[in-house]
Amino acid sequence: MIFRSLFGSVLVLAAVAPLGASVTITSFLPSLRSPQNLGTPVTFIAKASDSGSGPLAFQFSVSFNGGPYTTVQGFRGYPLEAGAASDIFVWGAALTEGSYSIQVTVEDFTSGQSAARTLNYKLNAIASGPNLVLTATSNPLVVLASGPSCPSGSSFSVEYRVAGTVAANYTNPIACDGTHSMNQYVTGLYADSSYKMDSVVSTGTTQVFGSTGASTSTASLPIGTTTFPPTKVITPAGAGVDPSIKNVLFSTYGSDEASSVFLPIMTDLSGNVQWYAALSDPFSSSVMTRLLPGGNLMAIRYGDVWNGSGNLNKGAASAGQTVEIIDPAGYLVQSTTTQAVAEALMSLGYAGTSHCSTVPTPVSIGTQCLASFDHEFLQLPDGNYLVLVEQESIFPPGTQGNTTTCTVSGSSVGCNVDIVGNCIVILDGTTLQPLWFWSPFEHDGAAELPITRPAINIGADVNNLCNDSGAGCAPVWLAGTTGVTVYANDWLHFNSAYYRQADGNLIISLRHQDWVALVQYQNGAGNGDVLWRLGCSPGLTPPVSPVCGDFTFNNVYNDVYPWFSHQHDVEIDANGDMTMYDNGNTRVYELGNSQNSRGYVINVNEVNFTVSPVLIQNLGYQSDALGSAQLLPDGNYFFQASDIIYASGVKVHDAPTHALEVQPTTGESGDILFDLKTTISYRGFGLPNLYDSFVQ
Repeated sequence: MIFRSLFGSVLVLAAVAPLGASVTITSFLPSLRSPQNLGTPVTFIAKASDSGSGPLAFQFSVSFNGGPYTTVQGFRGYPLEAGAASDIFVWGAALTEGSYSIQVTVEDFTSGQSAARTLNYKLNAIASGPNLVLTATSNPLVVLASGPSCPSGSSFSVEYRVAGTVAANYTNPIACDGTHSMNQYVTGLYADSSYKMDSVVSTGTTQVFGSTGASTSTASLPIGTTTFPPTKVITPAGAGVDPSIKNVLFSTYGSDEASSVFLPIMTDLSGNVQWYAALSDPFSSSVMTRLLPGGNLMAIRYGDVWNGSGNLNKGAASAGQTVEIIDPAGYLVQSTTTQAVAEALMSLGYAGTSHCSTVPTPVSIGTQCLASFDHEFLQLPDGNYLVLVEQESIFPPGTQGNTTTCTVSGSSVGCNVDIVGNCIVILDGTTLQPLWFWSPFEHDGAAELPITRPAINIGADVNNLCNDSGAGCAPVWLAGTTGVTVYANDWLHFNSAYYRQADGNLIISLRHQDWVALVQYQNGAGNGDVLWRLGCSPGLTPPVSPVCGDFTFNNVYNDVYPWFSHQHDVEIDANGDMTMYDNGNTRVYELGNSQNSRGYVINVNEVNFTVSPVLIQNLGYQSDALGSAQLLPDGNYFFQASDIIYASGVKVHDAPTHALEVQPTTGESGDILFDLKTTISYRGFGLPNLYDSFVQ
């Protein structure tokens, strides 16, 4: 384990492997014998013993027809019981027939010992003739459609429509290879409904439909612990709305008073459910971050944490320990854990990257560690993944103005200060191993991210502080330990990242600094410098002092408070403008609860370092947190207002979410054409369907 102290020195701690320690895989078996049909979930159970102290971590990888292995389920750790541990892997996402190899790797990261074993498994095609075959899945709103092979150079998709209607929908086209059958999940379906479906093979502009169609009926939505959040149309979609937008995807999460769990859902514009995330463990809360073309969903979830003592689930600290991608049916495509990433980063020599659960206490000044995934998980154009990870760092008493005292060895002393920053990790899309790492504590100079500037003070905003409960931010591990502040300062609070294709750099949103910043990534060749900071807290009333970035606002409409604050979901549109959801927390603190959150679009001139308004739309709701923004194909904008606490100055008690479409009109504002209400949702997107996603 390696980390940098505040003064640049490097401390190295090496784990000593017990002599003769060994890891042995005692069994590795599938729940169903090979072969099985495509789409059949198979559970692989691995058991291993360890002569060391453990814990044991299990990783599962899959190879197709002798090709390279793809890590599907990254290392998860389990404490030893009588010298052994086990893990399971549910495999169901493969949709191509052929021979597969399933490999389990088991490692004791304390001793460094590991073992691996491989099983061969065969999947058979479902479609044996020329016709489309439909197979029900465990998700009543998802059907597996299987067709025959089609010529290389052509593409395959599925046309589907409600029986007796004319309007058709299509899945995304997938490439034919002339050998394998074609298989796709069809979703965007209503419960308790009958559908007609047909295969479509496209070659250039020529479309060939199947010889006969197929029919199916969907089942009812499940009743029980999974709850479908209530929806209500406030403003129906009428004239002027983007005609291509048929659905809203909500990242609903949490539970109600009866402990029923809300899952991510997709509805039509009337709020009727047409898809939901059928997670294998619904009680493992899932926060959707992004949708991939084709319908795979990226999410941050709860997960177990293992450490040197083999302890799991440090209270709420299991939040944000797993990132995963699931397919439309709910089967796992890929996942990994914070500790798997931490172990890999340490092996590469990156400073301050041990998992916080492994750090011994009391901690000294300069200690750094990784706590949890948070806020962002997305796929880059090259197929690799970007994920944000919280990092705790211990600073001397008085840092960021902290004056709290702690009792150490019977004496009252100034507390060492726990400060939380957010790291960027780029993971290989195949192996899930780190390729690039960025820590804000390596860029904490005055010209980049000054550590002397704490989170912006907006009074009683407890979100600026973190503790082990996880309230307001991801849980922390070092705060409240001997000699350390009870709360950690949530210094930056990154809540989104965007890959800019023009230069390969990253645009990040720093909520607690009221800044957007450009980080020099350069497709992995960058040194991580913060190239500019955009934003300004004008400081209309104390104690918020003016702290501005590197840009001047061209305030042509004479706004009293033109700048954004505590913003979410910052992206660059296809037209080059920057969109975001302006929560406006600092502005509300300055000007009062009559202020609302805003749909915010600006033109950023990086030559003259000026910003000009394009759309600054009063949305009618004040969101304390969360939210998203999106340019639609026809030039309208989609905004999700979430965690609403005031509606035009009136207190709201159920913290709802509103999906809104805005049509720009004149000046910097527009008309709200659509408003759909539901429960709390992290992000939301306006979509044609679950397949033709034009959002990153």
